[in-house]
Amino acid sequence: MSPFIKYILKVIPKSVDEGMRALLAAAVFLVPASFYPALPDPYGLPKVFFFSSFVLIAFTLWCWGRMRGKTAQTRWTSLLTSVVVFTTMGIISSVFSIGPLRSFIGTAGGHAMVLPAMISGALFVFLFTQVVTDLKQRLCVIDSFLAGSGLVAVISLLQISGVNLFPWEGAHTYWFQPLSSSPRSVALFFSGTSLLCLYRFMCSSDRRSRIFSAACLLLSIVLLIVYDISDGWIVLLVGLTVFIMLSALQSSLFYRQREMRIFFAVFLISLIALVIPITSWTQRIPPQELTMDTATSWQFASETLAVRPLFGTGPETFTDVFSRFRPGEFNESVLWQASFAHSLSLWLEMLITLGVTGLAAFLTLIGFHAVKITRFVLQSTDSNKEKIDVLLFAGWIALTFTACIAVWEISLWVLWWLLLALMTPEISHPQTFMRRIQSFFSHHERPIMGFITAFAVLCSLIIVVQGVRVWNGSRLRVITIEKSLDGSTTPAEIRALAERSVRWDSFTSEPELILAGAYALEALTAAANGTNVDLAAVKASGDAIIEHIGRAIEKDPHNARVYQSSAEVYQLLIPIIPDSELKVARLYEQSTQYNTRNPLVYLAIGQSYLAYAQNAEGTDVGEVLTNAKQALIKSLALKADLLEALISIALVDEVQGNTDTAVSSLATLHERYPNVTQITLTLAGVYERQDKRDEAVTLLAEASSQAQQNLEAHLGIASVYEQLQMSAEALAEYRVVLTIDPANTFAQQKAAELSDSVPGTPSE
Repeated sequence: MSPFIKYILKVIPKSVDEGMRALLAAAVFLVPASFYPALPDPYGLPKVFFFSSFVLIAFTLWCWGRMRGKTAQTRWTSLLTSVVVFTTMGIISSVFSIGPLRSFIGTAGGHAMVLPAMISGALFVFLFTQVVTDLKQRLCVIDSFLAGSGLVAVISLLQISGVNLFPWEGAHTYWFQPLSSSPRSVALFFSGTSLLCLYRFMCSSDRRSRIFSAACLLLSIVLLIVYDISDGWIVLLVGLTVFIMLSALQSSLFYRQREMRIFFAVFLISLIALVIPITSWTQRIPPQELTMDTATSWQFASETLAVRPLFGTGPETFTDVFSRFRPGEFNESVLWQASFAHSLSLWLEMLITLGVTGLAAFLTLIGFHAVKITRFVLQSTDSNKEKIDVLLFAGWIALTFTACIAVWEISLWVLWWLLLALMTPEISHPQTFMRRIQSFFSHHERPIMGFITAFAVLCSLIIVVQGVRVWNGSRLRVITIEKSLDGSTTPAEIRALAERSVRWDSFTSEPELILAGAYALEALTAAANGTNVDLAAVKASGDAIIEHIGRAIEKDPHNARVYQSSAEVYQLLIPIIPDSELKVARLYEQSTQYNTRNPLVYLAIGQSYLAYAQNAEGTDVGEVLTNAKQALIKSLALKADLLEALISIALVDEVQGNTDTAVSSLATLHERYPNVTQITLTLAGVYERQDKRDEAVTLLAEASSQAQQNLEAHLGIASVYEQLQMSAEALAEYRVVLTIDPANTFAQQKAAELSDSVPGTPSE
């Protein structure tokens, strides 16, 4: 066998072994996602959870098997630590993803991604120090992951700075989330890189290596400061704390039965403090809010899990997700399934990120050792066999780097790799960071164990206090929703309940939105008093709505649902505040920065612009109509059979003066969908505005027969009859409305007005 082949067999397995294992550990978690599109319905998700649990157990056993040369006590300690931490991560991330308790970690908006990220980062470093015992191999893998993290961080920074490296359509999906323009995703890389740099600094005794590690650490911290990424600070600080605590537990705590009992008692108390409020909260959720939360979680999970380039196609839209549920199936178990799906999607997103980083690490290892192997081959004998080996190996290197050029921006990658290659010296056998920590703990065991116990108790107390606050705030929030639906509570009382909810739960955005809705209800009630309208009260309510919507967005600025809910609240102000349609459209547009795959949002944008253009008098609305049509076309691109978008595009054509085009489009839709009342009614309205009375009356009679128990359809038909000055027919429709909803005050008022103008009709 040639010396080259012998060198390959000797060097590559030893040096790449740990990098491959780390890459395998990250990639194996991606397997469950491939099963998701094949599941028939959401209730098949336990299969994925079972498979994920199997993978977690397998990975834990692999770590345990790698330590088989140690004592039995150490092996079982490591196994127990892995199982406890993995289980805790799954439970806590699921609990935090539901809503009221997720803000404990202190993020703006309480995203559940940060908690799994900081724990898994600390756990990765902890297990890494246990599995990889050779310092050279350990530093080699750390440098590789630093290269991958640095590459992705640089690309992300360029994206944030406006350099679009992925100009094609659909690039900013969850597949490219690590490389997107979101500072939240960049934070994970900066903080993870900082932890690795700090660990490398503590492991190294060489002066140049320490300078390099310190420079990387300072650069990461400076970038965190410049870009004001709060999530990154949380991951960095808490991750470092968890890592040190795990090191302390591994070195001394598990060998002391008394301390171990104290630790697990505090741990269980903390877990109970987390679970009990969330259980009580789910039991009091009304169907309306449960429907919203379930659909939102499923939409997020489906978008994250159904990654187009890798895993195929899954449910894409809000309505597709809604269609999976039937009335009567909304209960706590559905919410828990949705929250688990949400949690799983966050885990997979984070692990895809780790997989991308691992791929860069693997390519870095290959490239680094390819240079060594090439030098070795060039210094060997000049036999023909060696030359053939060199040519084959050179071709293999060329092929590998060609693939790198296609996938990664090769210039950035080479620059980062060269920096590492120049600054990383060969290190002999310095004292490891783990030994230093164990030595430190052995000399200061009692005060450190006391500090850890006190810290755990303090955290438990904080969790309990915050849990009570959030639980009571959530309870008041649910009561507010229930009171606003039953109709027996005055708007002032509803607003008072909403204000109490905000005082108790000042962490999340939902109470602020509900308080804004309460002010909107109060403003609508004040504006409905006929001639006795209190304009000052209406204006004060409008200002309060704007203030609380701003606070909700400030608390959760990266959540599309907050912008959508704010727009829904602001829609209530359209009858009483001029030009509110534009504000609604812009709030919906802001939500598309964080959710680009929801066609109903683009539909709402187009309809809001259209409503403004229809009501504007003496104003140039050309640009507004252009924006409306663009949004409606975007919604059709996401969901081709969205009838509301097709109808709205026809109405845009009518406002633009293209009446024939509008009539032709609506007539075509009416032929294709003859039983859809909305299409029939819209076409009748267009005919009415063109003074085509006979066609409008025919369509209205058809729509009335289609409407049946549809309250809004009968109200719309009555309105068009009024515009045609057909009072008797309008009165008949309003009476149908009163048959369906006897308490409808608008229909009562209209019926009373029309009764006086229709001969032979008794007064209502």
